[in-house]
Amino acid sequence: MKRDYLESLGLEKEIIDSIMAEHGKTVQAVKTSLDETEAIVEDLKGQLSQRDEDLKELKDKSASVEELQAKITDYEAKYLEQQEEHETTVSKIRKQAEIKLGVTQAGARNLKAVMALLDDDSIELAEDGIKGLSEQLDSLKESDPYLFEPAKEPSGQAVNPANPTRTDKSGTNAFKKAVDKYTNR
Repeated sequence: MKRDYLESLGLEKEIIDSIMAEHGKTVQAVKTSLDETEAIVEDLKGQLSQRDEDLKELKDKSASVEELQAKITDYEAKYLEQQEEHETTVSKIRKQAEIKLGVTQAGARNLKAVMALLDDDSIELAEDGIKGLSEQLDSLKESDPYLFEPAKEPSGQAVNPANPTRTDKSGTNAFKKAVDKYTNR
């Protein structure tokens, strides 16, 4: 969504800022999910190609049953280790994604600057969300308020005063007045 498009609709700057902030949160959530999914796909592709190579190696070598069973045991251990690494990687990506989403939702002006000030080790990814992030963000909001957008109260005005559908001060409909101007010639 472009700011120019919203300005062309005649919306006020405050309303445009609110719309863009909400749109940014949505985009960040989608981007986070996409990054996580791409990392998982790449990791799974690597595991699949490694297994294909291992199977080919087993087929190429004709060996005794004991040697094959020893190789299978080695491969099972190797795959379990890879699975653990994969789960660790996915967990790290998910944690970073949740942190980025939380920072974005907190109204950070610069995601990278706020992320650099956070202590990742004290933030934990739990089943019901992320723990330890809100406390750090609250602390940062107090110590460095310039990093976050100030909380804005809605102005209550949803229609631009220049919009012709709004009634002017005399109580007549401005749009009707403009139409009458051109139709009563």
